[in-house]
Amino acid sequence: MAALDEGPVAREIRTRVTSALGGDVEHLSLINDSANHAGHVGLKESGYDAASGETHFKLQVVSDAFVGLSRLKRHQLIYGSLGDLMTCSVHALNITLDLVPRGPKPVLRSFEAIEVLLGPFR
Repeated sequence: MAALDEGPVAREIRTRVTSALGGDVEHLSLINDSANHAGHVGLKESGYDAASGETHFKLQVVSDAFVGLSRLKRHQLIYGSLGDLMTCSVHALNITLDLVPRGPKPVLRSFEAIEVLLGPFR
């Protein structure tokens, strides 16, 4: 769900990513991190609209749409969906992409973990 205070660039990122994944999004977190990069060397000269306050973002997406895709292909899918935003609006994008977790992770007792690493005790 979009945050109420999202600007136009953040809303467009959210819309494009969701569309690229066919709406199959379990979780999408988008954080505008631009304030932490105010005065960033080279940003003003880069041609990005630093005054917009929407140049740096952290994006986390969990989706089944990533099944069968390598980490590289997942990132290419997201960057491809953003297209021109990456050349005129978004200066930096920190991306974390994950699959929807399935079932509980097995919990190993300490001696079991050691056996997994070193082999069975004798």
